Amino acid sequence: NNTITFESQLNKKIDLSTTELLKACLNEKSIQEVFQKPDTPCILWKEKAFTLSENQILINGVFDRVHIFIDQNKRYKKAQIIDFKTDLTNKDFTIAQAIEKYQEQLHSYQRALSKLLNLDKERIETYLLFTSAKTIRQIH
Repeated sequence: NNTITFESQLNKKIDLSTTELLKACLNEKSIQEVFQKPDTPCILWKEKAFTLSENQILINGVFDRVHIFIDQNKRYKKAQIIDFKTDLTNKDFTIAQAIEKYQEQLHSYQRALSKLLNLDKERIETYLLFTSAKTIRQIH
């Protein structure tokens, strides 16, 4: 069984209601698929902070989760950025609106990871995981 336990993914203590919400979210089949241990070698980053200078502007951020896939020569092949969002989505604030709200942030994360790994942006997928809606969407 390649399933990764929920508790093993927590780096810090969080309140019970948040834990229950995340457990329910991670029980969704479409979300579990993203968290399965891959068959190919992969490096996992969790809550990895970064600082990058772009056009003389400092960009600070924290990658919630990054999967970095490597080939047999230990070169970076591709990567996935998964950003967790706890926004409550409903008829007044839809998933589409949330995606629009966070699209530029994910684009910045994609550029940052591209520079950090010296990996073409086209090889970096980005995802938004909406915990309250129990859904994950590929953005790039």
